[in-house]
Amino acid sequence: MNNWISIADKLPPINEPVLFCCLEEWGQFGDVDLGWFEGHETQGEAIAMETSSDGWYPCTHWMELPLVPEVP
Repeated sequence: MNNWISIADKLPPINEPVLFCCLEEWGQFGDVDLGWFEGHETQGEAIAMETSSDGWYPCTHWMELPLVPEVP
């Protein structure tokens, strides 16, 4: 089972897809999304996670993708 990793502890690998979420202003986490880190930081305590559809989001936590299922 994968666990959420804070960007304060470890940054995601560059240009590899991961799951990520953002700590919102009101102190709760937003939606989980799929994206990748290109090495850019934001102005706050976050990193910029690129997505294929909406540009980038300020990520505070990330998780490696699970392995795909095995073919029976």
